[in-house]
Amino acid sequence: MKSIIAVLLLIFWSGLLFAQSEEPKKVEPAKPETQAISQAGTKEEPKTEELITIILDKEIMKSYINKLRDKGFLDEELTDAEIEVASRYPERVPMIAEISLAATLKSKELYNNDQSIPKDVYAHIFWSYWLTKEFGPEFAEELTDAHEVREIINSPAESAKDMKNNELGRNYALKGYSEEEVEQNIKTDPEVKRAPLW
Repeated sequence: MKSIIAVLLLIFWSGLLFAQSEEPKKVEPAKPETQAISQAGTKEEPKTEELITIILDKEIMKSYINKLRDKGFLDEELTDAEIEVASRYPERVPMIAEISLAATLKSKELYNNDQSIPKDVYAHIFWSYWLTKEFGPEFAEELTDAHEVREIINSPAESAKDMKNNELGRNYALKGYSEEEVEQNIKTDPEVKRAPLW
């Protein structure tokens, strides 16, 4: 089921990439004379001096993300800061949506089994854990910090709690913990924040 959803997201995503208003940057193919011949007689690939980065227009990204939310992949509206991050990494959005949905579902499942820990604690730790495993700790921190820029919904104390739990999720991933170990640590680690920090 997840792979079907991922394929559909990628197909939809491809359509959005080609629908952007700016013309994509053209890269001239290497001229045959610039290709070196190795001693073995095979051609080496030319080295491209320029790195091409796709940055999607924020309004297109916002529209795409709203469609994901409407279809149930995301459970809340994204902040402008999250949309900014997503615009810089558009190729990651389908997997981010899948990870977000998985964290939401996992938190509901675990909360139903143990209501002594708030649902959002499970969600934040697993979300950050999976983002780190997929994209690395720097990106996971950038995205989860961007998520906490929501003063209307969260108090500063609530955001501080969430950021601490996001940090724990990153640390668990970096330590190589299994999902079962993460679940156990959520229940036993004294560093897990279950209530706002002040």
